[in-house]
Amino acid sequence: MNGALLIVTALCLYAQNIFRKNFTQVNEDTAFGQNSFNFLVSFSALVFFDVMRRLIGEPFHLHGGTILLAAVFALSFVICLYTMGRSMETGPLGLTSLIISYSLIIPTAYGLIRFKESLTWLLSVGLLLLFVSLYLVKPVDKKRTIGKGWVLFVSVAAVTNGLCSVVQTEQQHLFSVTYRFAMLEWSMIFSCVFSAALVLATYPRFRYKKESGNKGCRFKGMYNAPICGLANGSLNYLVITLAGRLPASLLFPIVSAGSLILTMFSSVVFYREKYSPKQYIGFVLGVLSIVFMNL
Repeated sequence: MNGALLIVTALCLYAQNIFRKNFTQVNEDTAFGQNSFNFLVSFSALVFFDVMRRLIGEPFHLHGGTILLAAVFALSFVICLYTMGRSMETGPLGLTSLIISYSLIIPTAYGLIRFKESLTWLLSVGLLLLFVSLYLVKPVDKKRTIGKGWVLFVSVAAVTNGLCSVVQTEQQHLFSVTYRFAMLEWSMIFSCVFSAALVLATYPRFRYKKESGNKGCRFKGMYNAPICGLANGSLNYLVITLAGRLPASLLFPIVSAGSLILTMFSSVVFYREKYSPKQYIGFVLGVLSIVFMNL
């Protein structure tokens, strides 16, 4: 049973990448489209968390400190969603997913500093492999297949994704498993508010371009958003569930590495992305670095 849930968890993480990439393939208005997509993702995840919280009978109210953490998580989450979408819009899916997965180094460093965790030889090897991988996978864009801003977008996405993990780690440290789904639900409430504000802020420009007859201003592909949101909700629920059944050294390497392998496979087979032999070696080392840092 746990094995099947592990596979489903990895598939949920993979599904988030694929359905977001699908959206960036068809949507041609950047800011308004991305923010609208992110609002629907947050709202779908909110509905999922609310249903799960009610099913397990967890109270909705939270400690004031946890609400603050939920707000910080939501801000990082919204920024991560936007920059991740822009990264997939301006660059390759495979490299984008790999570099964002490097964000694991942020909660790792936080644990070393905040909780005085020991720097094991496995963690040291993982960090070394990560930096070697980062050097090998750096794109040499001779054919101009990478758009402007990709490096900035993917870097911000990686940092904010890592900050989300830091907030979750801090919440678990301060409040253990208390209010797990309530914390996630409040986070998605804040995410909906932040995303809605961004939608309203970018709508005038979208409307102006549309009324000006800009043929490239098309708003479509939103059907991917609820699927992406439900995948996000399911991922968090399954991770919470499996964390109580399996050691972290087994759970996170399988989920992270499994989804990365599936994403890279799809990027090459379905999206026709091309990589050099050096980048493939870097990708393999990147997957190994994630495994070692979680052991």
